[in-house]
Amino acid sequence: MTVSLANGWMILVSGIAANHEPQEPSSLSATSLEVRVVGWEIAVPEIEPCADFYRALLGFTVAEPNKHGMQLRHGDLRLSLIRTSKTPPGGTEHLNAFSSKASEGVGCYPNVQVADLSQAAQTVRQAKGTVVSEEPQRFALGWSLRVRDPAGNPLNLLTLESRPMDADEPPRLFNFGVNGRTMDSAEALFVDLGFKVFSRDYLPTTLPLERRGVAAVVLHGLPRTEERGLSASALLMEVQEVDDIACFLKQQPENSSAPIIGSSPWRDPDSGIAIRFLPTTAPSDPTPETE
Repeated sequence: MTVSLANGWMILVSGIAANHEPQEPSSLSATSLEVRVVGWEIAVPEIEPCADFYRALLGFTVAEPNKHGMQLRHGDLRLSLIRTSKTPPGGTEHLNAFSSKASEGVGCYPNVQVADLSQAAQTVRQAKGTVVSEEPQRFALGWSLRVRDPAGNPLNLLTLESRPMDADEPPRLFNFGVNGRTMDSAEALFVDLGFKVFSRDYLPTTLPLERRGVAAVVLHGLPRTEERGLSASALLMEVQEVDDIACFLKQQPENSSAPIIGSSPWRDPDSGIAIRFLPTTAPSDPTPETE
């Protein structure tokens, strides 16, 4: 298959050996709603070290402090840093963010395309981050390197063999990896939110979705034989009609009592994936190139 990189996704093998059937929208589907990905949220014990890290790595230029922490912006891309007094981020009910398995828990993480993995790793270290493994890992489109921000939140650096970046190009967000408890539950959630599958050729390990917003989303289901925790991360999604999305989510079976717009993200009870829904804002500066 010829992979279209314009959609912005990567392949990460997670070792799942299970059949996967396409998920159809439920009777409660929100496909008529305008829902778009605008960024991600992470919990951190200290705001400034992580703000400096993501400024250095992804070029965030606008910082908006708030009572919960800080929101960083770069064009339409957002990163919400939520202050927590707990270590690791998210507390004992969440996966230890400092564990080598953290990026394999239920949650989301950014995949960042870079021109050179060695230079990008040096930037990570200079910004007080950690390089988990010195040796890049091979994946379908090139090479990837697992790193962590100063609070231990995971992300991947990657290079693409068929579409390399120029040496002077800055790193850019390529897509978001999203781990669900199972692939079926993860796909069902996003199908109900109106997302469409880009390709099924890489099942059962990976399911790339068509891009809606600042970057594409790639779904991964966790191996059924292993119990993984919930990471302290959430996707940020803008919605045009907050009341409509609230009505849709409150009808979900066994839904949590967390408010749709409030201090905590909404967490899907089946997949475990957390999403913070935000009211649509006026367009900002042009969105940075992420394709």
